[in-house]
Amino acid sequence: MAYRTTGTLVKEIITTSVSVAGIEPFIIIANQLVTSKLGSSTDLSDLERDEIERWLAAHFLAVSLEQKATTKKIGDAEKTYQGRTAMDLKATFYGQTACILDTTGALERLGKQVASIIHLNPDMDSTT
Repeated sequence: MAYRTTGTLVKEIITTSVSVAGIEPFIIIANQLVTSKLGSSTDLSDLERDEIERWLAAHFLAVSLEQKATTKKIGDAEKTYQGRTAMDLKATFYGQTACILDTTGALERLGKQVASIIHLNPDMDSTT
């Protein structure tokens, strides 16, 4: 499959000991997201989609690296937790940058529910 970015390009923006080949799973996720959410947008150029995919791959890589358990200790109290609490694209600098590069706003809207209001008036006759 042809991706818009490479592990080498991703390593230009994120410092990691992960090999170029080890970055491919994150490129696959980024590629699927860009293709499904931004692929048909005429508001973005191919170069813009390439860059968004690169920054998204770096985001997914960064999130995976942060999933290591962390232990905080204060006095006798100790708490172990895994990763960050923020799970959206705002959780990393790389995800934030991808959102900025996406001028369509599609990435910004991911995971946000759209509110709708349905007005039911039992006094209104539906035949009129």
